[in-house]
Amino acid sequence: MDLRLVAPILADAEHLCRVPGFTGMTGGPWLLVYIASLVLVIWAVVDLAKRPAQALPPGRKVLWIVGLVAGWFFFGLIGAIVAIVYLSGPRKRLNAGRY
Repeated sequence: MDLRLVAPILADAEHLCRVPGFTGMTGGPWLLVYIASLVLVIWAVVDLAKRPAQALPPGRKVLWIVGLVAGWFFFGLIGAIVAIVYLSGPRKRLNAGRY
């Protein structure tokens, strides 16, 4: 395949993908979303780290922490979703048990 034929197509595709006022996934409102998701993940990880190992079934504490951190590093919103699930479900049950 001749690259001279592909180059104009790629140039047009790049132009079509530009959206005025959108700076990509690293700036603007997305930055606030990522910061908020990081705060949620840190809150959940710190809460889990303070719990005794007996508070959760074997291996679950590590699984939650790995899920939170990996979810945030791969895509911030996934980590935030995992944090919301933990903070609204298991954390409430753990608090009811006074752990």
